[in-house]
Amino acid sequence: MYPILVLVLGLLSNDVSGQTAAGFPVQTVDTLEVVFEDHVVNPPGELIPRALTANPPTIYTPTFPQGGTGLVLMVDQTVPINQNSPLRSPRVSLIHWLAPNVTLPENNLNNSLSITNPGPNGPGITYLQPTAPVGDIAHKYNILLFTQPPGFKIPPPWNNITEVGQRFYFNITAFTDAAGLSQPLAANYFEVQQLANSTGVTGTASSTAPAMGYPTAGSPKVRRSGVGA
Repeated sequence: MYPILVLVLGLLSNDVSGQTAAGFPVQTVDTLEVVFEDHVVNPPGELIPRALTANPPTIYTPTFPQGGTGLVLMVDQTVPINQNSPLRSPRVSLIHWLAPNVTLPENNLNNSLSITNPGPNGPGITYLQPTAPVGDIAHKYNILLFTQPPGFKIPPPWNNITEVGQRFYFNITAFTDAAGLSQPLAANYFEVQQLANSTGVTGTASSTAPAMGYPTAGSPKVRRSGVGA
């Protein structure tokens, strides 16, 4: 049994304009309020301790329609391919979380959205805790809420992610096109940096890891998407 997450409708306490990190290819004007434990990510792009991110966040947004169905994505756009020498490595994107079937039930008195963190057998891609390599730059984690189209299924090759290495080279532009997603309803991002060693690893990309939407870190498609080196 996987934990049930709660996303509650609300508003950010201050006026902000940056909903996803600079260089991220998907933008929106509305902001998600992201809360790890009791900590609100504010302003967008705030650097937070990794220890807060062990579990998926609670998310607040004023934009989700009553009776609608949504999809949440979380993407690190700054992952080094060579995590042994991260500061010299080309960077690609990695998908940390894909949670479909987000709903706001009718007659819900507290206006809360509920979502199940996907398990290994789906549907979706289970939450992976942020773990930037020790000594690397701060990684940028974008969280986006989309309207989920009717009959949604995760398109290939993203529908068979069973290992961490398969999460590398994630191209959100290719994914949203293949999945039939429109512009996100709202988004936000935060940063995590590890200056000292800690328990757990994100994983290491290898030459045999499937390319999630584009073949190599140096391809023109990566450069155009703004998520590669």
